[in-house]
Amino acid sequence: KIAVQWFGDAPPVAQGVCPSGCNATASGDACVCTAVVDTLKVFRSTPTKQEVAEHLRIGAFAPTGTCTSDCDGDVRVYSASGTFDEHTVFQCDGRFYKNVASRVSVGEGGDVYSFRNPPAFLDRDAPAARQSLEEVESLLDHLFRHQNTPVFIARLLAQRFGTSNPSASYLRDIASAFRTGAFAGIVYSGAYGDLGATA
Repeated sequence: KIAVQWFGDAPPVAQGVCPSGCNATASGDACVCTAVVDTLKVFRSTPTKQEVAEHLRIGAFAPTGTCTSDCDGDVRVYSASGTFDEHTVFQCDGRFYKNVASRVSVGEGGDVYSFRNPPAFLDRDAPAARQSLEEVESLLDHLFRHQNTPVFIARLLAQRFGTSNPSASYLRDIASAFRTGAFAGIVYSGAYGDLGATA
């Protein structure tokens, strides 16, 4: 079993109760459902860096064409059609992302539940070293961009280099510097995760 991030409500979890189109197992403690996997366009306009980090999970190869929109911004747009569609690629912090989200839906009729399709880089039958490295890199990216990481890092830095019991306002200032790459009106790199700004 794996935990999934449901869009909206999760299906009922009562003993033996399953969404329509699903069947309860013999023990009644789980449901067996037919799953439909589809991809959806995520953005209709240029997203912010934070929106890219929160919503885009599918990487893309570097486009062969030139940037088509917001070429000097934090998020660059590459679109062969000139519109924001599922073929649009965004560049953010040196990485490229497709403008799509993969979704899994279970159930039927008005009883449909959906969750983000969890990524899997490993071929379970023949794992390769490259696939393992991609899996680990994906996990590290997820942890680095997690909403609690700035506060966690702030607490560790404050305890190591300052005081063993830092105040909430002290932690908030350090976490803000980590998020923005700036502190007290001085912009260091202006990038998320700038440890220089936290000093």
